Amino acid sequence: MALAIDCDLARFKAEFEKWQTALGLSDWDCRFKTEDLDGENARCEYRTASRKALLLLDANHEPFAEPEDCAKHEALELLLADIGVLLAAFYSEDLVSNETHKVINRLMAALK
Repeated sequence: MALAIDCDLARFKAEFEKWQTALGLSDWDCRFKTEDLDGENARCEYRTASRKALLLLDANHEPFAEPEDCAKHEALELLLADIGVLLAAFYSEDLVSNETHKVINRLMAALK
């Protein structure tokens, strides 16, 4: 199982770095690791001020999304991070998350 997770993490990282370049996110210092995410495929945790991001891939699930799709989704999440942080000063975190994910899901479809 650990070998499969390591392989998935390598695929996730390679695809994320491809999108990081394509989306002009080179100002971000990104780290990658696996973790039990309790029902999520992946997660992007970031601090916009320091431009540091931690990209997490779930270590304990039956894959219901390919690591490459997860990586693209998280790269798009990072693309919208600054806007999300600014909007969160005026609107609830749930509202901001829902609206940014609408954009992310549309971009995911457009960037196939």
